[in-house]
Amino acid sequence: MPQIWVIYNLLQNSNMIRKVKLVSLISLLSACSAILPVRAQEKKIDLGNTANWQLYGRPHAPFIGRDSIVFEHNDSTNGVLMLKNETIGDAVIELDVRGRNDMNSNFVGLAFHMENEKKYELVYFRPFNFFNRDTLRRTRSVQYVFEPEFPWYKLREQHPGQYENRVVPTPDPDQWFHVRIVIAHPSIKVYVNNSASPCLSVESLSAAKTGRIGLHVGPGTRASFANLTITPSKAAW
Repeated sequence: MPQIWVIYNLLQNSNMIRKVKLVSLISLLSACSAILPVRAQEKKIDLGNTANWQLYGRPHAPFIGRDSIVFEHNDSTNGVLMLKNETIGDAVIELDVRGRNDMNSNFVGLAFHMENEKKYELVYFRPFNFFNRDTLRRTRSVQYVFEPEFPWYKLREQHPGQYENRVVPTPDPDQWFHVRIVIAHPSIKVYVNNSASPCLSVESLSAAKTGRIGLHVGPGTRASFANLTITPSKAAW
């Protein structure tokens, strides 16, 4: 009989161990489930659907292909191709960008928290400064602005070096590069080519916490955009 009780106790302990392991596994899965949905919410934007877009500021519409959008004309005005029917708050926005090494005539970026076609926050790049011989100009390769209240020249005059910076790692100015913009109001961080460190980190100058996004080009700019995705940090749509 004692042997039977020993065996019974061993079985009971074994069952208890299995239960503890099961509870631990469930707890681990629950913790992971709080993290995984953030990536599961990533939304890839259908660039080729012309109904998704509204153009402001430029007389010539860009070429909208299945996988990319190309601004082919060097119009003398700013242009914003706004993504309709999508409102974002805090989010991670990723896209591939290709500008040109055209001195003082290539400005390519992303507008966000758009209230209308003239009022928005913007992160943009000056590819012609990426490898500029003038080291000061290299520190003006990526820029944050809040239009129309805080354009680049006002920020440069009042806050030199705070809202613009060098891009590291430095991309080829004539080739595609990957951009990741992390918005966690008021924090805005910009990463290039999967770098672990941001090339620009600023605090928002806008009170707006939500709005549209748009592909942005400056005067004279020819540029291309591809692989646009949005991952909201919160339920923003």
